[in-house]
Amino acid sequence: MLTIGRFLRSTASSYLKKPIESKRALTVIVKTEDGKIKGHALKNVDKDVEYFSLRGIPYAEPPINDLRFKDPIPKKKWTTNIRDTVDESNMSLQYEPLIGKVKGKEDCLYLDIATSEMHNCNKPVMVWFHGGAFKMSSNTPKIFGPDYLIKHNIVFVSINYRLGLMGFLNMDHEECCGNMGLKDQILALKWIQQNIQYFGGDSNNVTVFGQSAGGASIHALCLSSEAKGLFHKAIIQSGALTNPWAHIKSNKKWGYALANSFGHKCDTDLDVIKNLKKLPAKDLVKKYEDLCDNELAKVQLSLVPSQDAKSKNPILPGPIRELAEKGINVPLIIGYNSHEGIVRFLGDTSKMYDELDKNFNELLASHLRIDNCEKLTEFTEPIKRHYFGDDKITKVKFNEAAQFFGDLLFIMEVIGVAKIQQHKDVPTYLYKFSYRPDLPGVKEKFGIKIKGTCHGDELDFLFHAEARKKKISAGTRDRTTMERMTTMWTNFAKFGNPTPEKNELLNESWLPVTKKKLNCLNISDELTCSENNDLRTYEIWKPLLSLSQ
Repeated sequence: MLTIGRFLRSTASSYLKKPIESKRALTVIVKTEDGKIKGHALKNVDKDVEYFSLRGIPYAEPPINDLRFKDPIPKKKWTTNIRDTVDESNMSLQYEPLIGKVKGKEDCLYLDIATSEMHNCNKPVMVWFHGGAFKMSSNTPKIFGPDYLIKHNIVFVSINYRLGLMGFLNMDHEECCGNMGLKDQILALKWIQQNIQYFGGDSNNVTVFGQSAGGASIHALCLSSEAKGLFHKAIIQSGALTNPWAHIKSNKKWGYALANSFGHKCDTDLDVIKNLKKLPAKDLVKKYEDLCDNELAKVQLSLVPSQDAKSKNPILPGPIRELAEKGINVPLIIGYNSHEGIVRFLGDTSKMYDELDKNFNELLASHLRIDNCEKLTEFTEPIKRHYFGDDKITKVKFNEAAQFFGDLLFIMEVIGVAKIQQHKDVPTYLYKFSYRPDLPGVKEKFGIKIKGTCHGDELDFLFHAEARKKKISAGTRDRTTMERMTTMWTNFAKFGNPTPEKNELLNESWLPVTKKKLNCLNISDELTCSENNDLRTYEIWKPLLSLSQ
């Protein structure tokens, strides 16, 4: 029986074998610092750009056996074979709830490159970091196809990095000190610095961009001295390291819980690490899901970036909020979608309203990891009143609940980053994406009937998802929005300014924030730039956010 996965793989394989009606060679051999690799010619979904696709390029040694939980090691050179890069990069190990199984591989440190020209180009480089709560997803072109971005004469790179237990367990010991996934990202950026010239890219003009956990990763790299000089501009979409789900003070309890669940009674952190290294990786990932199988654990997240002072090369050596206060020192685009909190309705909401009504303080304290919730009333009452008034919170308040969760989980901390950037000397461009697409967005795919633009909805206007097959049709609202988004994002990569000049497509100048004004571009059917209209809400939240860990 042909499964969906096998069907997609077989379709992609047959597509790559089809001849392209062009004088361009069907394959290309690229000599990198590590060895030779073979790329394959493709056409983008609009059939108007040909490009070379190179998938599954290793940038590190497989992080398996004794290298589990360790810093990544650069890939050893190969001299005899030519690596064929037709297959997708291995995705990181992750639990797939829809099938109840673990998928992916522990050997996952690979990247993909798409480029239309390779010789004497010095094109801007855009490096994509996928989201997925630090525990799921990958760089797959089935979701993040470069078809629309490649039109703008850039080199596109997307990477896979360790997720979940393998990427972010921190046992507060140099043998497992956390942030391995962030260190993977840094090693990939080092590989790009050494090799991107062979693919037509300019190593002195690298823009990193990511969404959700990918955006929080970008934020972390911007704050880390270990990543300094490896990129020159950053785009953070719907995520910040300071979001309550994106960092944690400690998660070592999960290491002990896992070891204990397999019958290993450990007395020291090192004992835990040694025992976890002996166990099959897929069994560990599945067991962790079993141990934290409750709604709160899934929303809060535990296997995420943390302070890693025990590392020989720490990424985040100090408290996360203290690091964040220093700000970002490269040109920045940062923003959010208007109703991020719709994503909270993808799971079980049966207890949501009762919890909001009866345990509002406890809920906020739990999400923000504030130890003492008894003294929070003076901070939480204005927040509760802002969204729900003095009425009992029931399911008729679903729109208000969606806005509340969006602000709590995403928006307020993104605005907080922009506020810090008001005092920096580098340009920062803030946006709010409120466009409602005609194509099915996230909430339509899950049958959620709440007004607004959901977490992740902007991705359809930057990437073509191969699995969808259909392109965005010319002459539609969606097409205009796609052309605007890809043009502004690539303009920023090229010039450091998303709207260097006005034209029919970009008929509004996107102004950076200033010391006196938090300028914000609203991206809807029209582009409008004015002071951010969520500032009043941010001021209500600010006293409480200052108490969070």
